[in-house]
Amino acid sequence: MISRRKGYKLDRMENNNIDFYKRVREGFLNIAKQSSRFKIIDGTKSIEYIHEQIIHHVRNIL
Repeated sequence: MISRRKGYKLDRMENNNIDFYKRVREGFLNIAKQSSRFKIIDGTKSIEYIHEQIIHHVRNIL
């Protein structure tokens, strides 16, 4: 892990704990639920699936 290298200092984002990232995620999910301008894509899926979803959503707005 990079943070374990001798002399390496964590930056501002790396210093945040998991609760911070959970709150950020919830905030973005709430924004997405309130506006059709935002789409939620499951980033745990395959790269191919994610790519297909992005192309699908972009084509719908063009």
